[in-house]
Amino acid sequence: MQTFTPAPWITDTDKSFYVFADAGDSCGRHVICNASTQANQRLIAAAPDMAKALQMLVDSSPGKQFKAWTPPQKILSAAIDALAKAGL
Repeated sequence: MQTFTPAPWITDTDKSFYVFADAGDSCGRHVICNASTQANQRLIAAAPDMAKALQMLVDSSPGKQFKAWTPPQKILSAAIDALAKAGL
């Protein structure tokens, strides 16, 4: 599985449509992309949060990939937060 730049991914407050990742070091922010619209910007910035919510769901599912049980309310809350961040 490929890895991606760790969250949080954030949007800029100016009129650009850039999505950034906070490097957490002296380098500051890294540009993830320049989205074409604000809706795309929010959706892209929410991608790591959506991936985390989906991973919790998969990890809590019975079957070959079962890794750890997560309370359903925690999974639902993560999904709702990710969708809200995406503006959905």
